[in-house]
Amino acid sequence: MRRVPVRAVRRVRAWQSALAACALILFSVLVAAGPASAATAPAPISITSSSCPTDITEGEVDGCVTEVQDLLNADDGAGLTVDGDFGAGTLAAVETFQKNHGLSADGIVGPSTKAALNSAGAPAAISLTSSSCPTDIADGEVDGCVTELQELLDTHGASVSVDGDFGPGTLAAVETFQGSAGLAQDGIVGPNTKAALMDTSSTVPAPIALSSSSCPADLTEGEVDGCVTELQELLNTHGASLGVDGDFGPDTLTAVETFQSAYGLSVDGIVGPQTKTALTSVNAAVPSAIPITSSSCPADMSQGEVDGCVTALQQLLNENGANLSVDGDFGPLTFNAVENYQASHGLSVDGIVGPDTKAALTGSATTSNPPPVSAATMQKIVQYATDIKNGDAEPGWSGGKVPYGWDGGHGPKPGPSTVDCAASGGDNDCWTATNNGTIGANGTIGIDCSGFVRWVYSLAYGSDVLGSSGTVTQVAEMTRVSTPTPGDAVFFGTNPAAPEHVGIYIGNGQMINAYETGYYVQVNQVTDVSNLIGYYQFGSGSPSSTYSGSKSTNYDWAHLVLSDGGWPQSSNNVTSVTQWMSSEEPASDWWHNTNPLNNGYDTSSVDGLDPYPNLTVAADDVAQNLSGGLYGSVVSDLATSAAPATTTQAIIDSPWSCGHYSGSATCNTDTSEWGAAFNHSTVGTYAAPASDW
Repeated sequence: MRRVPVRAVRRVRAWQSALAACALILFSVLVAAGPASAATAPAPISITSSSCPTDITEGEVDGCVTEVQDLLNADDGAGLTVDGDFGAGTLAAVETFQKNHGLSADGIVGPSTKAALNSAGAPAAISLTSSSCPTDIADGEVDGCVTELQELLDTHGASVSVDGDFGPGTLAAVETFQGSAGLAQDGIVGPNTKAALMDTSSTVPAPIALSSSSCPADLTEGEVDGCVTELQELLNTHGASLGVDGDFGPDTLTAVETFQSAYGLSVDGIVGPQTKTALTSVNAAVPSAIPITSSSCPADMSQGEVDGCVTALQQLLNENGANLSVDGDFGPLTFNAVENYQASHGLSVDGIVGPDTKAALTGSATTSNPPPVSAATMQKIVQYATDIKNGDAEPGWSGGKVPYGWDGGHGPKPGPSTVDCAASGGDNDCWTATNNGTIGANGTIGIDCSGFVRWVYSLAYGSDVLGSSGTVTQVAEMTRVSTPTPGDAVFFGTNPAAPEHVGIYIGNGQMINAYETGYYVQVNQVTDVSNLIGYYQFGSGSPSSTYSGSKSTNYDWAHLVLSDGGWPQSSNNVTSVTQWMSSEEPASDWWHNTNPLNNGYDTSSVDGLDPYPNLTVAADDVAQNLSGGLYGSVVSDLATSAAPATTTQAIIDSPWSCGHYSGSATCNTDTSEWGAAFNHSTVGTYAAPASDW
């Protein structure tokens, strides 16, 4: 017995709703008030129509909403006024429907909700192979067999409304499917069509080699067979990302033309002998490199490009630690590598290789400081350091604990490398058995302290930002900070310009580091290593100071020290600092020393600024060393702008005084001589060369 079609039931319900709406309109006229009625609603439009948006949302007013409201009333008993206006009532009804049908209750009528609305009144699906279904399912049938048929057609891309009614739309979808599967296009779902629908593998013809006599000399748009399956698979090996279905449609045509353009072939979309040869040639997988600054390359290279310009780009990115496969295809991995390179070189991060990025990659750009470090990058630094300490696998390392080893991590690419204990200046313990056995022995794969920091930073920044050099170069590339943040590099040694050890600060007074021979990468207290120099962030090498005054004279430098230390720039404090400076070095030559205050990092008298890169860094070193805990009285007096005599006495009484201002080698025992060499006179004003700042 044939059932009344669901859509007919919906039309009856819609007629009933319209009749009720007419009564409502009459009542509204009588009382001169009331909501918009169905009589004024826009004509319904099928929600699967291209005239309706993918997502129908609150605020929309059109026939698509009219249809939604009709369906909600028919399928879920929503009792909505059908007015075509997606208001609060319709939103609530949509959310209720979604909850009742196990959908995300977001109030948005997207593809899943549309499908559920269209199928809510359909007969329950019955397997096509069931004895309840006829041998041949044809136009006009209304039952669960058709529901199942429509759902299967939709899995093959038909977009049929699932209502259990074999109407014209379903008939057309069946014929289209039969044509794509190589079946007779009669619109009747018999045994062969059922088998094809239920066997997804049958929808993709088996690939046939393009050189086979079974394939035509020229493959063109519209062909559907195994030759096209093979073509699509080959195009995908060259970065096309096609759906492999054996159907030479518009997407395949575009991919063929893109391939032909990239490999210097005639761009006609026809897969003839030359295109076939190029596709199947092993050498064709990588276009020959073209310099990215060449006129043959576009001004802005972007994702999706496949040519020799991209080959050259990938080679340049790899030289900067990207580890890309060089295939000439600007895909997602190349896009990410470009963004990482841009971020680590202070460029606009957009993934587009324009003039600035090209200049930076080819070395023709002017040198710029690295970008300000972000909280996200600092978190990455700590996380990668922790992962390595835990033995997790990372690029270039298959996993396991990483041993300390002299010179490890300083190869062409970041990461563990062969330990070279015999290198000049190498760790003499490298080949000696330790309490931990021979961990890090000569010839093993390991990493030293600066190699470890290089590796972690390369992972966090996405490129080899610190390079293969050691601690001397690393500290010069970074900015010293007064307050440590997890992710900072922490340096140790007697000379801030030539540190002897470095680790990565992780908070709570701890660091992760490649400690020494006989140990794996591990956590240590910062205090476990002597001669702390300070904490540094990847940056320009000069401290970030809030000082905005002039930089010329010894008095300017005193102001800078006070600013960096956070102390008042009062006349008392400036007098104390300038007198202190003149006690270290003649005022007329005050800038010629390792530091104008010989702040304890280096006691050798070196003519010139060495080992400090400039006077700005030297001022920051002084401020940080004063705040290190040994000079509490001096800091207290500066904080209160004490009289110069008071602050001077605190300086004379500090550990800094002995050997510097006593005038006698017996200062350690004869305190009466302390301060004999300290200058208490007014100091003249002298300018340092501008280049020294």
